[in-house]
Amino acid sequence: MNYLSVEKLSKRFADKTILDEISFGIDQGQKTALVGLNGAGKTILFNILIGKEGYEGGSFSFNKGIKVRL
Repeated sequence: MNYLSVEKLSKRFADKTILDEISFGIDQGQKTALVGLNGAGKTILFNILIGKEGYEGGSFSFNKGIKVRL
């Protein structure tokens, strides 16, 4: 079962591309880590997924049984 599906998600600030058409999925029981340098876009990604930040392109969806808490 796919809990989270992200397809070609893009985010830009002015002329800087933060996320460039990223795609991934997280399945039931899968352990996942998000690792990157400072300023790489980790927090922006989470803010997009919880609805605090907009994005330019792509899509994402959660399984109907998933609840996102702030």
